[in-house]
Amino acid sequence: PNGKWLYVIHEWTNYVQIYAIDEDGNIDPTLLGEVSCVDSSLRKGFVGIGMTAVSELEAYEDYLIVSVRGMAALGGRAESSVRLLAYKNGGSELESVDILEGVPAAVRHFYRKDGVIWVGINSSKETLVLRYEKQDGEKWVRKGEADVGMDVFCVVPRDV
Repeated sequence: PNGKWLYVIHEWTNYVQIYAIDEDGNIDPTLLGEVSCVDSSLRKGFVGIGMTAVSELEAYEDYLIVSVRGMAALGGRAESSVRLLAYKNGGSELESVDILEGVPAAVRHFYRKDGVIWVGINSSKETLVLRYEKQDGEKWVRKGEADVGMDVFCVVPRDV
């Protein structure tokens, strides 16, 4: 958010990488660091078919938020989630500090505004839009859902 850092997601490796931006707007190609967007247990050997891909990233004042789409079959494991990464050392480092609980299937899109995170699920089995609010200024809590009957591609609530 301060214009000094570039955050890059790598879809199939499930990492966010951090690069510096100088005063002239040039990107320094030196990798400053990277943080995983999935649970570390998914990086170990397993049986079955599983595909997990970080798919979306948004920078806010307090967090960098990423969504992950996972699909598994034949005993495989995958993660579908929305993770919040806190800025450390002015934004030159990131730390995974929260994950929205209860995300049932692949996340297609999320939208955050005014203390609410909306999550759209992209699955033929779970056709949901989920609503999360921050409870007691600490933890994000699922406050509602709507089964919309189709794969969700994008979610944007409108202020009336």
